[in-house]
Amino acid sequence: MQNENTLISKESPSLNDERINSKENPENKIQIETPLDLYKIPISVLKNSKIYNFEGKLYEKIYNEALEMEKEIVSKKPPLEKPKKLETPNFNQPEFNNPNYNPQMYNIQFNTPQNYGNNNLINREIRINKIIFEMKYQTQMGQEVGVIGSLDDLGKWNQGKVLKLNWKNGNVWNKEISYVNGTDFEFKFILINHGKVQKWEDGNNRPFIYNNIHLNLKSRNPQNGIIKIWNLNNQTLEFDTRSLVLKITCDWNKK
Repeated sequence: MQNENTLISKESPSLNDERINSKENPENKIQIETPLDLYKIPISVLKNSKIYNFEGKLYEKIYNEALEMEKEIVSKKPPLEKPKKLETPNFNQPEFNNPNYNPQMYNIQFNTPQNYGNNNLINREIRINKIIFEMKYQTQMGQEVGVIGSLDDLGKWNQGKVLKLNWKNGNVWNKEISYVNGTDFEFKFILINHGKVQKWEDGNNRPFIYNNIHLNLKSRNPQNGIIKIWNLNNQTLEFDTRSLVLKITCDWNKK
């Protein structure tokens, strides 16, 4: 069997000669002028030799073509996208134009796996199905506490259709009404004496701004299914995430 080293021309150095793989001897290079020269070189030598150990017309042609292919591949790579800027809040939205908006109430928190899995509350939709009005008030014999307002269930400001609250131990008055989710309205507590309106709360009407309340509820984690917000417009809100009932607790004339 013919030795693989005998396939190389006598002018070329031995393929096993260490000088072939040395930059210090650029004159001792393997000549690749034709495909036949390339064919004669054992694969083991091609694998182990450095790129600067070869020269010749065919080698230069292959080398230049490889460079052009590399340039073409690089040129076809899509440009890197610039990082997107974070969107800033639009303070022209209704919830930020609301005069009752309190920035301190928007302390955004993320829920825990114990509450709603891995979704955060800011992305949840809060739906309110019912509202409970509640007030603690010391009444006299024959007196009752009621609520009047712009909703049908609150009489549409008609004193003859006032919503009378129910008395509970501890001088607590409350009552539940149905609510159309997303509705804004105003209301006031009134004192009723023997079936007739005796007096109204002083000052402006109490506003119920859905966007304001909705954002506040979404920004908090429930504890045992209840989201509680203290002192929002001098009112305490308790939202039951299971029954979708919102309780509004107020103090007389404190707005």
